[in-house]
Amino acid sequence: MATLDAGDAGFRRRVASLVEWICGERPEQLRHMWFGMASTTFDAILSERSFIVRCNSNLGAFDATRANLEVLGGLGLPVPRILAAGAITDAGPPFAYMVLEKIPGRDLRFELASMTPAQQSEMAECVVAAQNLAERVPSMGGYGFTAIGLRGPLDSWRAVLDRDLARFLTADGWLVDRGRALSRRLDTEEAYLAAVSSLCFLDDLTTKNVIVDRGELQGFVDFDCVCFGDRLYQIGLTLTAITADLGIRDPFYVDELCRFTGLGSSGRELVGLYAALFAVDFLARGAGGSRGRDDLADLIARAVR
Repeated sequence: MATLDAGDAGFRRRVASLVEWICGERPEQLRHMWFGMASTTFDAILSERSFIVRCNSNLGAFDATRANLEVLGGLGLPVPRILAAGAITDAGPPFAYMVLEKIPGRDLRFELASMTPAQQSEMAECVVAAQNLAERVPSMGGYGFTAIGLRGPLDSWRAVLDRDLARFLTADGWLVDRGRALSRRLDTEEAYLAAVSSLCFLDDLTTKNVIVDRGELQGFVDFDCVCFGDRLYQIGLTLTAITADLGIRDPFYVDELCRFTGLGSSGRELVGLYAALFAVDFLARGAGGSRGRDDLADLIARAVR
């Protein structure tokens, strides 16, 4: 699918007209939210309120999102309310849309460095509590990323990890070597990985999608899919993201995620292994500055030593 150009004047006019039709007022500003990757997202700023408008050239991109949000909201998770969803097919290239209430605040990545240890601890407790609630979502079997109510696409948790590694092994020689080393390291955890149950967890509650205002949780966003498998995977991704984005080694926030999850030393080693898998991916995509790349390489080295 073609990517929607947030800077295209015609596309922006169509989005502004959409907001006016749904909200009864034309937005004073459409601020492109660059942090999203799968969709083109705007903060539609009206005179006294704001809404989030997600757009995608794949007309089926948001088919499962409404149901996912309804289920997760029904469990008590603080997720946004959907005002409208559908597709625009006239006056230009077609695109799917979803208009949601805006949860005030910013992604955790922009707040974490200024949060006190007590605030970070409380945030970690809230995220772990959300994962505990997500485990109540029934599994249809299978593993990996899918919509609530559908079977996971793969037959084992190890298959999810191997698929990740297969993508990473197309990078340069150094990363290929590290990917192979991580594959061998996974082999040493085969008994654990084979025993992982198909449990629902919220894979992307990391440095993004956790909305914070002045150190306090406001809500969670972006639930086009969930994941079935090992919830420690999410903690590993959080560790990698903090390392790459913020340059914080051994972050206290991740320690608290591990503590509230009840992890011992073996569980923390698995978090480190998952973090290393993501570190290969981040390096392959050029994430992080020079210091960030060094820290990501250290995550890998710690996992395979």
